[in-house]
Amino acid sequence: MRKFPARFLVSVAASIIVFTLIIIAFNLVTGWPISPLTLVITVGVAWFFAAGLAGKISGNKWSVAVPTLLAIGLIATTVSAGVPWDLRSEEMVTFKMEASFTYWGSENNLPIENVLIGFPCPNLENAALTTYGSWILYYLEDDNSLTLQADESQVYNFKGMRKTIVGVINHGIDLTYISPMYFLNIDRLYPREVFWISAFVYVPIKDASKVSLIVYGDNQKRSIAGYKGTFPSGEYGKAAIDLSFWAQLSRRINGNNYEPIETFSRHLDNVWDSFVRLFPY
Repeated sequence: MRKFPARFLVSVAASIIVFTLIIIAFNLVTGWPISPLTLVITVGVAWFFAAGLAGKISGNKWSVAVPTLLAIGLIATTVSAGVPWDLRSEEMVTFKMEASFTYWGSENNLPIENVLIGFPCPNLENAALTTYGSWILYYLEDDNSLTLQADESQVYNFKGMRKTIVGVINHGIDLTYISPMYFLNIDRLYPREVFWISAFVYVPIKDASKVSLIVYGDNQKRSIAGYKGTFPSGEYGKAAIDLSFWAQLSRRINGNNYEPIETFSRHLDNVWDSFVRLFPY
């Protein structure tokens, strides 16, 4: 009878240590659970080994009580505290915005420098939504096919007049007096180059139907873009160029499949610094 309490206490201590170490290991390797499934897996594995060890040491059915209480307590505190998620939160919907700026050329086909490009920013009733994205630089061939030149990670193949990588000086969202826009400041673009961006936004399902690239309140359902740039020093100052904008908003329907819900475009010749209205099609 004397050995039972001692063995029981040892089993309790061992189960607490094993349970804690397994939770710490999961946290270090995979991070804290971010869904009900990962929480159940993490806690379940910890409980299984802790309870098994406790039972083996004490040989008493009550040895699993402590690991069980630890598992229930961890699940309850995680859910009630909402760390780092809340089971009561709404389902989120993913949108993808793709847009491109094409520099067709100018009277003398000079490069344009210090290029400021404004793309439509996904908005919720004129409130800008945070975007997460990347850029790609293409060259437009004579048959209108696109040749990949570079992206954020590497250079693939320079075409036309380009000899060095494009430099993105700055980027961000600007709340213009017309509509929120996503701006990028690029060091230089050459004729027939296409600067392409892809961006993702996440909104609660209750707001999904209101996400748009349309200028809020525009009766013609138009979007907006913008351009500003200069020719190399000593060449006419500001740059009037031939350009095209294209933009599209898509909603994820399953996996990596997206369904386009809005598409806009505009081609203009001999355009100076200005906002550009994009028409739906």
